[in-house]
Amino acid sequence: MWMALNMQCTFRTMDVNRRFTIGVLLVTLLAYAKLILPTQLDGGNWVAVSGTVFRSGTSEPLSKAQVEITSADVGSLRDYSYIVGLHNAAKARHGVFTTWTNERGVFSFPKIPAGRYKLSATRNGYSRNEYRPDGRQAQGAVLALAPGDDIKELKISLTPAATISGTVLNERKNPVTHASVQAMLLEYLPGGRRGYRLIQAVPTNDLGQYRLYWLPPGEYLVALEYGKTARHENVPTVPENRNIWLPDQDYPRFFYPNTTDVTAAKPIVISGGRDVTGIDFGLSQNRLATLTGEIVMANGAAQLKPMTIFAVPLSLLDGPFSSAQKSDPNGKFSIKNVPVGSYALRALSFDRSQELVSPAVVVNVLGKDLDNIRIPLYAPVRIRGRIQVQGTREPFNFARLLVRFSGPLGQVETFDGITNSDGSFTAEGGGWPGDFNVSILGLPSPFFLKDVVIQGNSVLSSGLRIGSDTPPEITLVVTRHAGVVSGTVVGSDLRHKPAVEVVFVPSDNLRGRHDRYLRTMTDLSGEFRIESPPPGEYMVYAFEDVRATSYYDAEFLKKYEFRGTRAAINENVDNTLTLRLIPKEDN
Repeated sequence: MWMALNMQCTFRTMDVNRRFTIGVLLVTLLAYAKLILPTQLDGGNWVAVSGTVFRSGTSEPLSKAQVEITSADVGSLRDYSYIVGLHNAAKARHGVFTTWTNERGVFSFPKIPAGRYKLSATRNGYSRNEYRPDGRQAQGAVLALAPGDDIKELKISLTPAATISGTVLNERKNPVTHASVQAMLLEYLPGGRRGYRLIQAVPTNDLGQYRLYWLPPGEYLVALEYGKTARHENVPTVPENRNIWLPDQDYPRFFYPNTTDVTAAKPIVISGGRDVTGIDFGLSQNRLATLTGEIVMANGAAQLKPMTIFAVPLSLLDGPFSSAQKSDPNGKFSIKNVPVGSYALRALSFDRSQELVSPAVVVNVLGKDLDNIRIPLYAPVRIRGRIQVQGTREPFNFARLLVRFSGPLGQVETFDGITNSDGSFTAEGGGWPGDFNVSILGLPSPFFLKDVVIQGNSVLSSGLRIGSDTPPEITLVVTRHAGVVSGTVVGSDLRHKPAVEVVFVPSDNLRGRHDRYLRTMTDLSGEFRIESPPPGEYMVYAFEDVRATSYYDAEFLKKYEFRGTRAAINENVDNTLTLRLIPKEDN
């Protein structure tokens, strides 16, 4: 008390400049104290994490590596990693802290909120990796950090990323310049659909050589396109007025090893640090199938105008290699040089005055021409709805949530609506008959979509039927689940196993819904925890190492149907499970 009064008297005698100087000094000292003593401030709900990133198999530290620590309490597979453009937005909802290593490979998070986290690192030229105690290149363990923890000397090893390289020659064995070579990674979608997604496309150089680089581990198809419509993700640095010869007629798309039939393509499995060479192509101008048909009116559609018809390969998840052709004024179309495979044909108009939509018409091309294909056009439907929150008075932000309507072919048949601040929305599209799954993207935890209701009937599992009797309004019932599912994973030695992926697979009638799959990792004690899981019946698996998204595939899961654990999750009830490890060599 005496010291405080004495300081107060002293300050009153100081001039303005001295008071300002001391004030700045006190603020600086306080800020420094908050930085170096994070766990003693703001209630002490803080932790510190630090460590080193180094090159795998060596003691070489890696500078300029980006290190992320991300909340592990994501509940369900809400990262939507298989939906382009939503992964980073979902990560931002759950909190991501980022830093970079210094010249000694050291990183530090001096002050982050206590919680459960995943720690990862990435660097140009290296495959991304997560922290796990054994240092393997695989999914990392969860760090369960309590207030006051100061975790030091964590080590993350990075392996040089893989490459695929080769040469492209034409019929005369001359190098082909500016051909597009693409790497496509195997993925599965909910419901088990298997396909490949474009990861990278690079042009061949003046010697016909290409190099796909910084590829993450996985199973790839390598494809080749050559012609005026070939897709190039990376544009080569050449003069703007370059004189690159391109053929008058596009070559068909080839898959390694030199086949136009995607089902005959040879997958290339790569792991971190592996350089795969000799993936060569020899071009030939093969005549492939021609698809001819017409666009026809349906469901009271307006007068037809020329439209563009796309043939999207169903084996390629985001359809980067669509063949396209405009129809004539009478709706007739002809698409040439279509390789063997299954395709979804859709007619789209870029004329805003023509509000017409078409379903995806599936055709199987076996090498012969297909005639008399009919693509119906429908007037789009307008579906109105509202989000209804049950069981809580907790404030809920309705604005800017994405309501997605997905047809049987997923992204090929999708349309969306955006919610208003009162929870209402209008979605327009999909006027053709069919069943559509309805989901909400952007729901904050611990809320989940409990039901989709039309005139008192639930269509959550059966899907929304669009057709002549399309409902005027739907209700999306959202609720807050206060329950928790937690447990441990044990091996054959009955010891708890860290860094194990725990996957909850929903009952059969919900297997097509991404928001009903749950996934987490065990922490360093071999324990796992999922906040607010949607209630329902699940089969639960504990994989030591599993290819991402494989558990969407029913054929894959058949191998483990007697090694999973059945779990019934009820609303607002805590569940505790003990799971048996499925070792890496078994999957």
